[in-house]
Amino acid sequence: MLVARVEAAVAALVGANEIGPVVVLHSELSEGDRCSGLQLLREGRARVAIGARSAVFAPVPNLGLIVVDEEHEPSFKQDEQAPRYHARDVALWRAQHEGAVCVLGSATPSFETRHNAASGKVQRLLLPLRVGGGGQMPSIEVIDLRIRKELAVARKKDRAVADEHGGVVLSAPLVEAMAETLAAGEQVLLFLNKRGWSSTITCDLCGIVRTCPQCSVSLTLHRSARRGTSLRCHQCGYAEPFSLETQLCPACGLEGLVQIGTGTERVEAEVKARFPNARIARLDRDALTRHDDVVAALASIAKREVDVIVGTQMVAKGHDWPAVRLVGVVLADIALTLPDFRAAERAMALLTQVAGRAGRGALRGRVLVQTYDPRHPALVHLVDHDVVAFARLEMADREQHRYPPFSRLARVRVEHESDKVALDVAHAAAAAIGFAAQPLTSWWKLSGPVFCPIERVQGRTRVQLLVFAKDAATRALLLQPLRRHSEFSKSALRASARVVVDVDPAQML
Repeated sequence: MLVARVEAAVAALVGANEIGPVVVLHSELSEGDRCSGLQLLREGRARVAIGARSAVFAPVPNLGLIVVDEEHEPSFKQDEQAPRYHARDVALWRAQHEGAVCVLGSATPSFETRHNAASGKVQRLLLPLRVGGGGQMPSIEVIDLRIRKELAVARKKDRAVADEHGGVVLSAPLVEAMAETLAAGEQVLLFLNKRGWSSTITCDLCGIVRTCPQCSVSLTLHRSARRGTSLRCHQCGYAEPFSLETQLCPACGLEGLVQIGTGTERVEAEVKARFPNARIARLDRDALTRHDDVVAALASIAKREVDVIVGTQMVAKGHDWPAVRLVGVVLADIALTLPDFRAAERAMALLTQVAGRAGRGALRGRVLVQTYDPRHPALVHLVDHDVVAFARLEMADREQHRYPPFSRLARVRVEHESDKVALDVAHAAAAAIGFAAQPLTSWWKLSGPVFCPIERVQGRTRVQLLVFAKDAATRALLLQPLRRHSEFSKSALRASARVVVDVDPAQML
């Protein structure tokens, strides 16, 4: 989605200056289109290449400039298959070795980039003026769902109207703000980083949660006019038909199944129930499966043929919709509670980005954030638009515990169908690392082995250990025994275990 918008903008700029064609590189291109684009670059007939993370390797001769937009994005790290690289780091390395300039753009720079700027490795440049809203940042208010849950009047006003099951979807303050915005002829954006109807199906009699048979994650309830009602796994794609009204709990055999949590499908239904005349567009991977669908949806929003936009992080960044006056974050807690030491940093970045969609026209925007944890530091500083103060607080905590960027980290993940084999191989990896560390004098630390937060994926148990080191050289020595053709690698191969070594990992799940 972002690539398409950048392509149009760059094409307009270079076209006006007769620089030549723009080459676009991403995974949805056909092999023929990709080869044609690469040939244009090699021959110098095209001088501008844009694209997703793999575009950082584009064969651009006489390279002068690399721009990494939204450099904090974890999607710049390829971690599911080799080669495991971070496009931002490759861009910095390539610029240095080819004498080019590398610009890292972000309203919420990653802590690694902040650390590099503080140490003088990169130069910090500021853009203090905001486009739209009369130069003012949008106002941000936090709605405490805990207090509303305790008040009888609030509970009645907040009660879901699209479904008798589940908790608060759109609180009364958010609904009232939506009504005012729509009455003024302006657009509303509702953000929830969770697809589906409900995130969990559980039994309120025996407590069993419906989980994927292949993965250790709860199944998400989806309701679709085309596919019907089903439970789906967002890890492996497993799906099964489901009916909350007629199905019994498979564990206890009783009528105790209830739905917990909210997804974008349910938010869309709630908006339809409360504002039947509103024109709604839902932007997520379920609603928009083809590139043409994305282009059509964006065009409709730009033409103001849409009143309420509902979406996941697909709508959170990069969009310039001047008619969007109100942004509602349906539940901020989803991003804040992930079991990852970067959870707060990522949540702050995501919420700052989605808040920035409000008030990009002439009038100041408004943002309402629903949460059960209003005192979380990320939300406290979000209200004041003080990303710097939040980063200072979080970085102090990272430094105290020697988490990146104050150490160099590697994640070693072992996968096998058997829990025992996965654990045995992981312990063998830990022993090999410990043996390699004996002559070292610099600081290092080994954490684990432990089961990954998502313990099983596609029928394979996942065990991980984290290797912390003072610097990259120390980390390389610690990981030396795990290299291909080593005794450890041969033993892991004999056990049919998959071992993944990811240096500078972007996620811990």
